[in-house]
Amino acid sequence: MDGAKEDLINAERLLRKYLVEYCFDDELGIVPISSINVSLLAGTDVNNQVLNRIKELLNKFYEETKKIITEHKDMVTENFIKIYEKGFKENWERPALTDYNTKESFTYQQIAEEIAKLHILYKHCQIRRGDKIAIVGRNTPRWCIAFMSAITYGAIVVPILQDFNANDIHHIVSHSDSVLLFVGDLIWENLEVDKLNNLRATISLRDYSCLDQRDGECISKCLSEMNINFKNKYPNGFSREDIKYAELSNDKVVLINYT
Repeated sequence: MDGAKEDLINAERLLRKYLVEYCFDDELGIVPISSINVSLLAGTDVNNQVLNRIKELLNKFYEETKKIITEHKDMVTENFIKIYEKGFKENWERPALTDYNTKESFTYQQIAEEIAKLHILYKHCQIRRGDKIAIVGRNTPRWCIAFMSAITYGAIVVPILQDFNANDIHHIVSHSDSVLLFVGDLIWENLEVDKLNNLRATISLRDYSCLDQRDGECISKCLSEMNINFKNKYPNGFSREDIKYAELSNDKVVLINYT
């Protein structure tokens, strides 16, 4: 291997190592490295040319990152939950989601209505800020609606990969302290209720019916009477103006992801 090529390989290796030398500041999130701690390189064959190349690459990285952060600063400061609220109001009559298999479709208005219904359920269950709501099933519009309903209510959503086996799902639901579980019917068939004893209820992602509930709960009744409950809450019909989601700053946790 010629010396020039070896120097570049060394430069790349050390670049990866010393990227951790970047720190965070309040305005941009990063500050450039001022110098590399040469004492850490004692005993190596790295020469000054390689060190200068590393510094050059690091400073280029900083400048490019600074540019990206500056360009997207407005996006970063926009409230995450309010993006949903604004999106539903501005796209009210437009199509939003379609189930590829069943062809069931939802407009933004219909999604907002389904979210409002689930919010009625959460209020009935006295779901509080920080409570966990788990979801496991194939990607469908109703999966998305359940996901958005948890976040926009102010709860913490716990999405679980449908490829996980039953034991992993039992563990994640219990470890996350989830109080509600939305689940696909095929996955539900392989779960054991006695291993989900922290849950207050399990809800089908097919139609939001109650699959199981803890003794003393009346969640099944609330869901079965949801159309009545919805009309009672919105006697004049559900409109854009009725969309008022949780007031949470962007530094609050809204999702726990197990991978």
